[in-house]
Amino acid sequence: MSKIDKKVKDFIKKYNLHKESLTRDKIMRIIESQGFKVILFNRRDVQSLGQQLVGVLRLREMAACRDAFAYVDQEHKIVFLLEGLGDETAITFLLHEEAHIFLKHLQEDTDEYLIRGSFIDSDKDVDAVSETEANCFVMQVKQYLRQSKMRRIGVRIGQYALPVLLLAVLCFFVVQKNENHFLPASTSIEQGAAACYWTDGGEVYHLYKDCTHILHAVHIYSGSAQESMKERCCLDCQYRKMKEKDGFS
Repeated sequence: MSKIDKKVKDFIKKYNLHKESLTRDKIMRIIESQGFKVILFNRRDVQSLGQQLVGVLRLREMAACRDAFAYVDQEHKIVFLLEGLGDETAITFLLHEEAHIFLKHLQEDTDEYLIRGSFIDSDKDVDAVSETEANCFVMQVKQYLRQSKMRRIGVRIGQYALPVLLLAVLCFFVVQKNENHFLPASTSIEQGAAACYWTDGGEVYHLYKDCTHILHAVHIYSGSAQESMKERCCLDCQYRKMKEKDGFS
């Protein structure tokens, strides 16, 4: 993944992300600076402007199953994002679509429209490569930003007494060991392929019983993803699964 490593470094440097946090507004401005519009859509409100545009562009099927996706045709360059998402989730999804833009996955010469986030627009093998590259881009950017943030904190703490500094270093390694990444919605999980876990009140199912989101739950159920009756998988679990599969540390 040397190509992705270089692109991540170029991205961090170009947008000065080693000196500031990546917020929702920041990533939206980055996307818009590249000629794309960020449009929010609401599945329940068919009268909203975003949902009307989804209908005009015949993207209802895509919007029904994806929380974020990029669309390009001869007249439009749009990143669609579901309304109501939390800041961290929205940042991850937007960063995934920005990866497609920055890695030039949306600049093929074609008379047809392109959508990233599904396999309906071109050869599946090509799309699989693009999705893998985008996922790795997101993981490495978030890892770099996390490490950069911890370094800035370390510099500030370094001004205090040695015991405080030692405590900060200890906290750093604990955070590095336990913190998980988010996986964009475009990564698929085979329904029912393996055991999963869920709780009564949760909105997602989990691939690991020791996931921090359910670790302290009173009642944890297990079974297939289909039996869980949940619409999607936990993002933390998906990233953990991909890291184990690809050998990321």
